[in-house]
Amino acid sequence: MKAMQQLDSLTLKHLAAELNEMLAGSKINKIQHLTGPEFLLGFWGARMDRRQRLYINVGPEIPCCFLSSAEEVETFVVPTLEKPTGLCMLLRKHLNSAQVISVKTLPGERVLNITLENFNELGNRIRLILSLELIGKYSNMLLIDDLPNVILGAAHSVSEAMSRKREIAFGLPYVAPPVPEGKQLLFLATVDDLKRTLANLDINHVEFLLKTLQATYWGMAPSMLLSLLKQAQTACLDKEKDYFYDDLYRLIDQAEAGQDLHPYISYDHQQFGLFPDVEAETDNRLEYPSVQTMMVHYVTHHLTQKRVTERKQRFKQALNRQKKRLAKRQADQKPVASSEIDRLNHYGNLILSGVSSKALSGTATEESITMTDYLTQMPIQISVKPRLSWVDNAQLYFKQAKKERIRQQRYQAVETKITQENDYLDSLLCHVDQAETLADLLTLRDDLLLAKVLKEKRTLSRKSKDKKPKKPALSGILERMSSDGMKIRVGKSGQANAELVGRLSKPEDLWLHVHERPGSHVLVQTEKQPVSDQTLLEAASLAVYFSSARLDKNVPVIYTPVRYIKKIPDSYPGHVNYREEKTVFITPDPALIARFLNETLPASS
Repeated sequence: MKAMQQLDSLTLKHLAAELNEMLAGSKINKIQHLTGPEFLLGFWGARMDRRQRLYINVGPEIPCCFLSSAEEVETFVVPTLEKPTGLCMLLRKHLNSAQVISVKTLPGERVLNITLENFNELGNRIRLILSLELIGKYSNMLLIDDLPNVILGAAHSVSEAMSRKREIAFGLPYVAPPVPEGKQLLFLATVDDLKRTLANLDINHVEFLLKTLQATYWGMAPSMLLSLLKQAQTACLDKEKDYFYDDLYRLIDQAEAGQDLHPYISYDHQQFGLFPDVEAETDNRLEYPSVQTMMVHYVTHHLTQKRVTERKQRFKQALNRQKKRLAKRQADQKPVASSEIDRLNHYGNLILSGVSSKALSGTATEESITMTDYLTQMPIQISVKPRLSWVDNAQLYFKQAKKERIRQQRYQAVETKITQENDYLDSLLCHVDQAETLADLLTLRDDLLLAKVLKEKRTLSRKSKDKKPKKPALSGILERMSSDGMKIRVGKSGQANAELVGRLSKPEDLWLHVHERPGSHVLVQTEKQPVSDQTLLEAASLAVYFSSARLDKNVPVIYTPVRYIKKIPDSYPGHVNYREEKTVFITPDPALIARFLNETLPASS
């Protein structure tokens, strides 16, 4: 996956202006620490929607902040902290019910300061600053007491040994991040400054102009500065050179003031900006009405993809480890051949036949005897126990044969269990590989816990033990309508498959599954109506698409009424026996699958 574009100071400045309009005057009423670098702040009052949350990420990969609903945050964040951390408790102590005064950035810096007012323990009004330093790998979040300019807490402490320029720790004076040495802030440059800097350069070579400006000024991302240079170059065609400097200065001034902004994201979601490249095609980007909306879409897309990929890799590694353990367990099994059981019984019968024919009498005196095998008429040597009667020696062979038969039965039971578990792991691997959202993977996590592939985190909370477990909500099931108006349900996890062949189905419904391949159960709810060939084709196509045979051709799909489906006792979820099945061969139509995936049916309970 390609690296995400970092938030630049100009975009952050205009984002802060939009946040200021929405947050100024509101009060903080909720503070959550989601994961190590991720926080969530809730507000009420002013122009705030109570469902909105300020998402803050001070991690090194994509430091950012924006307003989003709690439901949207759940699509790309999985909270990992069960208890409030020390930093979270500190923020709650100082910021709970604090009123937002302003949201601003430091000039030219990727630092967003939320200024707040609150009351201390003595009832005195105090001013605090929640400073979000969104500076790549140096990103941080600091809580500052404004009047004495003292740091009250930080997401990441920085010692003197870690940085010679700036220490960050409780009780130290706050110092702003250092600015680039030997450079001037671009937004403070005049037209004459630009002329002196670019005097000896050809204005037609924007790459050289960009490098020169970057060496002299700071405060704007290279991609955005390049876009302004191209706009200025286009505007001054067939004009004197001085017009270029005037246009460039005007464009920089407008960009800093937030005039004529066109927030956009490229179609491949690899780039965002405030003013598109004049040479780029408009069809290659998506424009947004505000910087806030642009950042929400850009960050959520990348964080969702990143976390889905990470969780997929984690689940696959856990599943493959479990499969290796099963393979080792299977290799350690010692099979018992039926021929060995037959041999032991045959030896016992030979001894008894000798006793009945009076060829053997009394007790054994030797450790072996030679007898004629009545099946082959050939001599055969049999080991016996001296000082035991011949009948007792025969019973020893029968007992040993019985033990071997029990061992064989146990071996076969273990083999069956291992085969079933391995099939279930293959099915889970298929579901994990085809999962597209965090919600899908969270549903599969329950299956992995059930299969003991993952371990449940221990909790020290006593309250959780006293509470009755909640009935799990219906999840992991895709619902669509066929062309003939029949509801089609697809299970995207083991538990969902079990639900489909369990409480969600009726005897007259139609069940489908790819033959002898890992995949999803598909259920057509017929409402006692005949299933048309078109509905059968669509349901079978979905069965193939949500299986390990997704890319194959002429895939056999079996189908039968649910009345002929029977769950296998003591087996994994969704493991069934079936009869009276029929088979249809399917090569999925991409257009048909695309239509079904884009249509959403409201989920029912």
